[in-house]
Amino acid sequence: MRCRTCDYPLWNISARSCPECGAPFRPSDFEFVPNSIRFCCPECQVAYYGTSPQGHLEPPAFECVRCGRALTMDECVLLPAEGVVDEETAPEVMPWFDPRRRWTFGGWFTMLLRSMCEPRRYIRSIPPERSSGFLFALVILCAGFAIGGASWTGLMMVGQGAFITTGSVLDMVWRSLVVVICWAAASALLLLLWCLVAHGLLRMTGSVARGLHRTTQCLCFGAPMSLAMALPCVGCYTIPVIPVWWCIVAATMVAEAQRVSGARAALAVLAFPLVSIGSCCGFPMVAVALLGP
Repeated sequence: MRCRTCDYPLWNISARSCPECGAPFRPSDFEFVPNSIRFCCPECQVAYYGTSPQGHLEPPAFECVRCGRALTMDECVLLPAEGVVDEETAPEVMPWFDPRRRWTFGGWFTMLLRSMCEPRRYIRSIPPERSSGFLFALVILCAGFAIGGASWTGLMMVGQGAFITTGSVLDMVWRSLVVVICWAAASALLLLLWCLVAHGLLRMTGSVARGLHRTTQCLCFGAPMSLAMALPCVGCYTIPVIPVWWCIVAATMVAEAQRVSGARAALAVLAFPLVSIGSCCGFPMVAVALLGP
């Protein structure tokens, strides 16, 4: 447990401010590996252990069994459990936030696997105070689209026996770059609107645990599914599947992170994609009906 302002270790401190920079903190603002932390009574030093999925005490308010003092978790003095070092108390962190794993194949494979199969565990590994994930999602969307498109175009040219020259390659690269830039701009706009609509619907239908930033994290960090577009030959056929699975993953993550029901999370996440698809499909039909044959 370290200060989020200056990275000073906050163990064995009864005051609720960092002794280095003075920034306030509460133990409940942090997440820990279950049973890795001793929550000690400031009066008699008897230790209690956090057993919740976030490593917090259950219940968070109680009476000390030794001295009888009424305590809350945020009043306790924290220490790592015996035999546990500082680094082992923090929960698993998403590879995107680990400089050593950010650009490794293993890190990206882990993010893809966790987002697809364990979205609740995946969102718990994303600290709420870290990046919103907007850049992360754009990198994945553009990488999947560019790699998949390039492999498909290359195979088409080879299969048709196209005569490849330096000029044709440069022209293809230039055209591809323009397409990728347009794709990135459109993706950024749609992703921003999706986040705003999703969080707006969550607020309209009840209370939420955190703000827009956390909802944005759920939607943006659910993007690893889009890497399927980079698969040679078959990547283009995954495009209809990607939005469906992405919405399922995002709704699960929203329900976990914002502490809302599955129905509210699904409504918030699915509303914008469904309206967008309906508008794209319905506009030509309306135009034909109005303009006539």
